[in-house]
Amino acid sequence: MFSCKSYSTSSAPDRRLKSFAPLTGNACLGVRERLKWVDCSWSRKTGAGQNGQSWPSAFGQKRALGGTWRYIPGIAIHLHSRYSLKTMVRKDMNFTDELVAAFPASNPVPPVLRQTMEFLEALGCVRHYRTGGRYMTLHPEPEYNNSAITAFHVPDSADTARWTACEDPRVNERLSIFLRTGGDGSWAGLWLDDHDQQRIVHLGSGSGSDMLCVLTNSTQDLIRLLAIGYNEHCWPEEFTRTPAELREQQYADDDYPAPPRALRAYVERTLGLSVPARASDLISSTTSMDAHESSDPFWNWLKQVRND
Repeated sequence: MFSCKSYSTSSAPDRRLKSFAPLTGNACLGVRERLKWVDCSWSRKTGAGQNGQSWPSAFGQKRALGGTWRYIPGIAIHLHSRYSLKTMVRKDMNFTDELVAAFPASNPVPPVLRQTMEFLEALGCVRHYRTGGRYMTLHPEPEYNNSAITAFHVPDSADTARWTACEDPRVNERLSIFLRTGGDGSWAGLWLDDHDQQRIVHLGSGSGSDMLCVLTNSTQDLIRLLAIGYNEHCWPEEFTRTPAELREQQYADDDYPAPPRALRAYVERTLGLSVPARASDLISSTTSMDAHESSDPFWNWLKQVRND
């Protein structure tokens, strides 16, 4: 059986619901309709929902899940605890909103990063996998080619758990991995440090890049870094060279994407930020995952939570 009761955020019967109201409201999700909390009990046996509808399957979800849900047009959010969100998104939801909704309320996407992604999406930078799913590159047509590697992806909490080797949501929600930085399987993520400062961190694949450290100390510096024009951001030995130098020295012309000119213009003119010539102008030091010790705060935090 499936029972459903709706509450306004001010009269939500569960303290967890009230705690989410200011964190997952209209400003965060970009939804202007008045929202209601929905307390739903889902039957794993019957798979039946309100009016006989299979609620999860209506959002492309085949598993029957129980718990407390928040329902708005185009999205349903499962509240596992006061710290975490699990989202199910309709196919007609835009990519930026889907990515933003996948971040925990305790470590949300910073406004300047969301604004930049909305700009890229409006340019037509969202791509589709043949097997389903979406990602967003830094290049619109006709600049884009298949050699482009750096791309935004919707974060998956399971990826974070594999890195932290931890099941505590209070730990895992401090790290959301969302940016592919290398063809070897390297990624970058948004990390909330011990002082509640959001930083961009790098997680090398280990089979290629071994860089494991804070990449930039702010989201603004990440955007400036992306606007420089590197195809990959996982090789610290390349940070002292410009993308043009790398292209000339190591790649055939068609194997290295053109600079993201539209992104660079947006960063400089709209955001009012400077774009340096090379990554080393933004990143002064990096750390290897194989180092015996480091002063890097992310390296030390990850080693601590993993008990390495």
